[in-house]
Amino acid sequence: KLFTLYLVTSFWGLNINHPILVITGEKGSSKSTTMRKLEELIDPKNSVGGGIPKGADGLEIRLSNSYLLVLDNLSSLSRKVSDTLAVAATGGSVTKRALYKNIDEIVLDLKAVIAINGVSLVAKESDLLDRSLIITLKRLAPKEIRTEEELWNEFENDKPDILGCCFKTLAVALNDDEPVKTQELIRMADFHVACIKVGRALGISEREVSEILWQNQSNVNKCTLDEDTVALCVIELMKKRTLYTNSVSGLLCDLQDIVYDNGMTSRVLPKTPNHLSNRLSKVKSNLQSEYGIRYTIKNKGTFKEIQIKKK
Repeated sequence: KLFTLYLVTSFWGLNINHPILVITGEKGSSKSTTMRKLEELIDPKNSVGGGIPKGADGLEIRLSNSYLLVLDNLSSLSRKVSDTLAVAATGGSVTKRALYKNIDEIVLDLKAVIAINGVSLVAKESDLLDRSLIITLKRLAPKEIRTEEELWNEFENDKPDILGCCFKTLAVALNDDEPVKTQELIRMADFHVACIKVGRALGISEREVSEILWQNQSNVNKCTLDEDTVALCVIELMKKRTLYTNSVSGLLCDLQDIVYDNGMTSRVLPKTPNHLSNRLSKVKSNLQSEYGIRYTIKNKGTFKEIQIKKK
């Protein structure tokens, strides 16, 4: 149902923000084939398999010129690429030199529907994950495997029906003037509202659509926390307590003890209290949503005091 909502809303246009579709699964789970089918439906071209464009501004140019950008079979994402994709999901711009011989500038508008896949979860930065829909595919059983000819003949036969259903559903959703009752929307609020209207057209209740999207948000929170050692140490710190008060330096020492007790190296933690504060700010909303852990930092004379509470 989540994939169906994503597929139909992908035709909505770029006047709403579209989350990044992140498909994961072990080898042989049809990730690349799913991407090729998705591209054939939404923005027909043949770009799957090229990976991340090379060059300093290759990705920005591709995002500026594409409605749908598909990045296939990735093993990792650099911080710069991750930040660029996060900006393009909600809309932004970058300035580039028009020609290397002059000082004229051009502005590239970055906004696109984006889909990426990899065996592991390549989206690791909290900003990118917070804008993502995560779908995990299972490895195909031997009896489910088809030859390329069989696979694409079957898809070409089904494609008119799939597109017809998408467009008919979209037509109903675009003409839906009934107010949305849901008060708690995910970060991509326009997408949430669009999904609710698409759900109505498909006979899925507003409540169920919201539950589907919030379940994805819960998965995103867990993935974000799993990728952050500081967050995991804070969860361990608060496992048997509801209140913790200390200086940020003292917290860093306590987290170092947790790291040592769990057989990890101290290099996984920030080196200074300021860096620790910055790392904590990245996962603040995730800790609160999943574990009810909140914290506040206040200046206390010559040091900063942190108070962590857990519901």
